[in-house]
Amino acid sequence: MLARGLKVLGFGCWILINLMYICGNTMGKANMNQAALYSHSTQSSGIRPEDVLFVINANSGKKQPEKIAAKLQSYHRQIPYKITQTKEEAEATFTQLAPKYKAIVIVGGDGTVNMALPYLVNLPDLVLAVWPNGSGNGFARELGFDKNLEGLMRAFRQGETLDLDVLSINNELSVNVSGIGIDSYVAYHFQKSQRRGLVSYLLSTAKAILQFRDFEARIHALGHEYSGKYRMIAIANTRQFGNNAIIAPHARPYGGRYELVLVKPFPFWKYPEFILKMFTGKLSSSKYIQYLTVKGSTRIFWENDKYHLDGEPKSSVDDLIVDIMPGQIRVFKR
Repeated sequence: MLARGLKVLGFGCWILINLMYICGNTMGKANMNQAALYSHSTQSSGIRPEDVLFVINANSGKKQPEKIAAKLQSYHRQIPYKITQTKEEAEATFTQLAPKYKAIVIVGGDGTVNMALPYLVNLPDLVLAVWPNGSGNGFARELGFDKNLEGLMRAFRQGETLDLDVLSINNELSVNVSGIGIDSYVAYHFQKSQRRGLVSYLLSTAKAILQFRDFEARIHALGHEYSGKYRMIAIANTRQFGNNAIIAPHARPYGGRYELVLVKPFPFWKYPEFILKMFTGKLSSSKYIQYLTVKGSTRIFWENDKYHLDGEPKSSVDDLIVDIMPGQIRVFKR
């Protein structure tokens, strides 16, 4: 009976996640206007379409890169683009082609943006934009990017940009939300899945709710040690994982600070409440959640080897060392 009850509750959580995803998309416009709140933007001369390179990840979204390329060409035949099939092709594009342009548009999801970070940091004059084409598109949603090509071209012409912070986690870069715990469990199993897309991601999430086990950790931050058993430790440069699942409502990708979200074990029956509050942006400090705003370094000791960077699964036997790198990449303001 207990096992059956857990399965029923897990299925109920899965349905709630679906409903919140739908609600998140209907609220997308309100959340994507987040960039309008940033008051530290700078104005530069406008950029012509032919000065912008679109890098299309062929493995993102519905895997229809030719259709995206055709849409670009129908809008303006001089728009340069490059379809990348492999990580090696993407890296070659960032190192050899990107420096020849004034701006770059990543056509993909959070993982594709994360892949580009080391090259963007080394090209401070290259301005970034995103055409969201992934499963969650958390970074694109936070900065107000959508698939409105005319709006994107208008942003190029206006030339208004934002300088964003980047996180260094064990000497790798993150610009959105990273962490350890149940979210990294989801990222790991989603990558192993033979199917991609939203349904596969939701199934991985439901599986994690039923199977993930809490872990012991010690966090050194703000001159203190925080220790105990946790379900998740999120390292947030922006507010959301993706699909408007807002884990850190007060996080901002500027100002030289980031949010640590320490989620302690909570009763299984509280998952619906947790999910509902996350998708409506109403998570707050409680006996289960602690928020820390950090400007310096953080060291995390934990009893596992799996974590994720912007949704991309990673593995390490070392402690996690987190640092903030202020104003490292420049993006168009939408």
